Amino acid sequence: MTFPSEIRQRLETFIEVKCVDSIASHLRHIFLFQHEGKICGAFNRSQISIWVSDTRTIGVFYPIIQLKYNAPQKKVLLKAKMNGFGFCLALLINAALLWLGISLFFLREGLNANSILQRILGFIIFLIIFNSPIYLTYRPARNMIIKEIEDRLKTNSR
Repeated sequence: MTFPSEIRQRLETFIEVKCVDSIASHLRHIFLFQHEGKICGAFNRSQISIWVSDTRTIGVFYPIIQLKYNAPQKKVLLKAKMNGFGFCLALLINAALLWLGISLFFLREGLNANSILQRILGFIIFLIIFNSPIYLTYRPARNMIIKEIEDRLKTNSR
């Protein structure tokens, strides 16, 4: 569904830089500090994506907020996701840790069931501790931009 013109105009004034939501675009934001700290957005017919790439405070794991208009209910639906590069990087880091953990801790001779369970539990705790900084930087950034978008949709002032 297409966005009503009033909502679209409010969001167009909110977005400072129009960009494409692609991994290449996010790489430019992260490594070249292109549009650092500005509100970026991508428009298409049925969806609007909004993000702020502030790598100095948030890092590479910043959120993208996708907005879709539900015409029958006359509501704007918000959905948050991690940017493509941050998601790929998190997957790569976790895959490397998983490979390292399997090769160092689990592929040894002479392990009994009790020691394998202890190692699995320890490894899961390690993964949770290792991934918590990613989540702890992503969540507040997601909540902040969602609040700004909701405020912008309610009023036309910044």
